Amino acid sequence: MPPFLKWAGGKRKLVDAIIGAAPASFGRYLEPFVGGGAVAFALGYPTMLLNDANVELINVYRVVRNQLEELLPLLDVHRDKHSQGYFYHVRAQNAADLSTVEQAARFIYLNKTCFNGLYRVNKQGQFNVPFGRHKDPVLYHLATIQQASTILQQSELFAQDYLTFLKEHA
Repeated sequence: MPPFLKWAGGKRKLVDAIIGAAPASFGRYLEPFVGGGAVAFALGYPTMLLNDANVELINVYRVVRNQLEELLPLLDVHRDKHSQGYFYHVRAQNAADLSTVEQAARFIYLNKTCFNGLYRVNKQGQFNVPFGRHKDPVLYHLATIQQASTILQQSELFAQDYLTFLKEHA
């Protein structure tokens, strides 16, 4: 299954090689830098511990896992209002002022409509990637995001520094 987010430095193109080099079976899968989740979603393994230091990213995974039916209508609103001006309006929002579902919708919208799907914040923690000039963005494919939600049902999610994550779970 392909990941539902774009992610700079993602492993989407390397998934087949990575899975081909992995053991045929193992007790659990640990991903200290989940990013877009290409390997995790391709594996779909029943016991996965997924981590990323990016708290907003892990919130997206939690919302997709637990609140998908609330998330999808918000993504549809973003898609319908999409324009360069709307993008900069959403980008300027303070994520802390939004509910967790609204934060996830904002994150996915910005991820799918910004320049090259980059995630970058300034020193104040504000997302600052410019508009990507997508005329008719596809924010999600229903079957893909539903499958991601199903896979995430059996996954534990962490927003930790990778060393802390590995010390606690490896």
